[in-house]
Amino acid sequence: MKFQAAVLHRPREPIAIETVEAEDLIPSDVLVRIRATSLCHTDLEVIEGHLVYPMPIVLGHEAAGTVERLGSAVSHLKPGDPVVISWNPHCGHCFYCDHGQPILCETYLGLGPKAVQFDGRTKLSLGGTPVHHMMYVSSFAEYCIVPAQSAVVVPKEIPFDRACLIGCGVMTGVGAATRIARIPYGAVAAVIGCGAVGLSAVQGARLAGAGAILAIDLDDKKLGLAKTLGATHVVNAEREDPVAVAKSLTRNRGADCVLEAAGDPRAFRLSAELVRPGGQIGLANWTPDGFIGQLFSLIGRTVPPPPGVPPPPLWGTLPYCEALFGDIVTSVQAQHRDFVFRYASPEHFVDVFRKYYGPIHRLYDALPADRAAAFTHDLLQLIGRFNRSNDGTAVIPSRYLELVVTRC
Repeated sequence: MKFQAAVLHRPREPIAIETVEAEDLIPSDVLVRIRATSLCHTDLEVIEGHLVYPMPIVLGHEAAGTVERLGSAVSHLKPGDPVVISWNPHCGHCFYCDHGQPILCETYLGLGPKAVQFDGRTKLSLGGTPVHHMMYVSSFAEYCIVPAQSAVVVPKEIPFDRACLIGCGVMTGVGAATRIARIPYGAVAAVIGCGAVGLSAVQGARLAGAGAILAIDLDDKKLGLAKTLGATHVVNAEREDPVAVAKSLTRNRGADCVLEAAGDPRAFRLSAELVRPGGQIGLANWTPDGFIGQLFSLIGRTVPPPPGVPPPPLWGTLPYCEALFGDIVTSVQAQHRDFVFRYASPEHFVDVFRKYYGPIHRLYDALPADRAAAFTHDLLQLIGRFNRSNDGTAVIPSRYLELVVTRC
């Protein structure tokens, strides 16, 4: 089978729309027609060369679509089923899968850096050259081939451009609050960073029943969205001291739980300063090399503090945890469905995304110049067929591409 896909040949170069050839399905595979797929920060890291993957590669791992074709051993799906794609296939029998931690599956982690599918092979090729897969999905294409366990059926009522967001950013943020931190009812929670993951963490804290939710960012627009989504207090850290606000809400103790979703060293330090003694810090975003050691030093662990950085006092008993895709426990499929069904409630959290149109091969140019500050989430909805312009350049006309961006 042949179809068109957005292929990245080298970092920081334009994505090319090219015709790729797909292998036949193995018995456990599913072919999914992509109806919506979003550009996550992880995809952007590959585009910019900060995250190294084998090339050429088809990016994209947050996606929703319809089942097109089934492998011979797949019986729980049928053609036409609306599905969200999970990028966490797992073996089900390694140490971590047996302990209800499929996000740490040994096969999943072992094959991931090789950019292959879960059976260890590439399923796409371009002129005889293997084309690699982004996080077992490769959804910047008309179709993707995934293990059947990665195609999670969802209600047909949820729009594809909302459903796909649940596949990564929403799952990570909401899961950080409800499954990692397990914020107790009435607790005081702080969320640092109000991008896509942070906003989802705010919503997760609300769903968990937090008594107060303190959202912290440097952008007033992001803070406005956080308030809309359930934050009871918002702080622009350039103008106000978040630590003072947190202590004012807790009789000078500090927040019960801090979810760090900014991915910035200043935010990591702030996490340790915000949380109360015996409280909890959850990392819901990307963390740079060396940070974990620095955080442990700040909270009184054995790692020496960075030069010139005195550790805050009294944090020796502070639990620390990473979100790890929202701590998908035991059943990835069940957790995806849980979040999808929440969309139908009055508390749904994915309709804040705004839309504009543009060709997919220029999606990198469409992002803000200051991507680290302004980029939160882009969504590409492939509505029709890939076409070519008059000069032969492969493009998707704007009417075929819906790009949803949260400028928050």
